Amino acid sequence: MKKPSIKFGSFKQYEKVFITAADGVDIENIKAVAFDGEVLYIAEPEYLIEYSKGNLKKVPAKISNLFSRKGKLYASVGNALAEVKKGKLKKIAEFDSPVIDISVALDGSMWLITETDLYLQENGEFVQVVELPDQTVCLAALDNKAKYDETVYVGSTVEGLLSMKGKRRHWAELMPDVTGVLSKKINCIAIDALGHLWVGSDEGLNIYDGKNYWFNGNDFYSVPAGKFNDMFFAADG
Repeated sequence: MKKPSIKFGSFKQYEKVFITAADGVDIENIKAVAFDGEVLYIAEPEYLIEYSKGNLKKVPAKISNLFSRKGKLYASVGNALAEVKKGKLKKIAEFDSPVIDISVALDGSMWLITETDLYLQENGEFVQVVELPDQTVCLAALDNKAKYDETVYVGSTVEGLLSMKGKRRHWAELMPDVTGVLSKKINCIAIDALGHLWVGSDEGLNIYDGKNYWFNGNDFYSVPAGKFNDMFFAADG
């Protein structure tokens, strides 16, 4: 009698690659990192570094942040937003203050926050929509089809998680006492392919279904407990 066997197929073997000062990177002063395809970009105070397969290329640029969104890479350069293509910067728009975050919604609409305002790109131009709460640090937009109502969220490290409401645009706080938000100190937010809102705070991670149910760290075990600083969805979700 033959013994039964199970075939699992092949598995990727992951390996760690350390990028150090010996590679020519100012490790202690990195502003941001982001991937464009399989190429890693590193923002230093004075340079944008393109790192691929152990090779390093530097381009003079004063970048404060990098944003990988829907297959494109963007950079905040002073008060300007630029797109990064093969290591080169192409300016898209200029604002009154630095760009803090970008969100490309499920319907393809692009939203952006500076230090003071929320913008929506319309016909190639960024139009100011509403002013922002104090210390707003992150943005997540679901879509534009419902005239923004409860589809655009921002996170503040002081005023918590807020959604945009009403014909006269204003922000409504999703308060921890009446929702499942773990904290008023929000560090990062994002919307996944199903339209669920992920909220990272100093007290952990929430997932909101956009209607009435909140998941937290007690509901899933593959996410570590503790403070969340940032998150990113890969192409496979």
